[in-house]
Amino acid sequence: MGINDYASFHEEMLQLIASGYANLGDCLSRLSDEIRTDERELRHWVIMLQNQWTSLKSAEIKGLGIDEKEKNSLTFRVINCVDEFVRCRQAELFHEKILVVSFDNQTMEKMAKFLNPVFFKGEIYRDSSQKLREDLAAGCNFVLFDNYHCGKAHRKYRQELLDGYLASEKTNALLSFGPWVEGYDPTDLYPHKFFAANSPFSLYARIRELREFLKIYGKPQPPS
Repeated sequence: MGINDYASFHEEMLQLIASGYANLGDCLSRLSDEIRTDERELRHWVIMLQNQWTSLKSAEIKGLGIDEKEKNSLTFRVINCVDEFVRCRQAELFHEKILVVSFDNQTMEKMAKFLNPVFFKGEIYRDSSQKLREDLAAGCNFVLFDNYHCGKAHRKYRQELLDGYLASEKTNALLSFGPWVEGYDPTDLYPHKFFAANSPFSLYARIRELREFLKIYGKPQPPS
């Protein structure tokens, strides 16, 4: 398991299928090895195709005649299954440009585990200078601001730098990861562009929601 290039995997499977009907079993085995436990419907689909493949091979071994239409029909169903598998997996990939802001190099390293390159295929810009980098924010889909790994003692970073990015016209949207600063509520002034996640679990959910929001509505606008 662990495909890094779904386009190449898709091409490899189609070539395997095109090289002969006898290779359908190998193709289905490869698919089965890649399917996750949460992909129940896809696994059921692959198992059904494997059973059909096994049934046809058994009939051939027994010397029974197999209609070419049956072979072609199964081949097309396997191709459709491969197409759907790749489509679903590619839909999970993040192609956005993201600016990640963290307190220092050590905290930035800790953020890296939340941006697995297997899933994040877009451009990731990183800054730990503790300075407002509008030049980096410009052109990015959103800013991911790391409060999660920064202690309460660093209030200037956690409030002033965060506020600077929110106030900047170069920032499309900002996702703050970690606890809010006590006594500071960004939603007062920036309700349209401030998003928050207080745990690693919610971070993943908020990233997915934010990217979908930006695709549908574009850059958030202040209330009129």
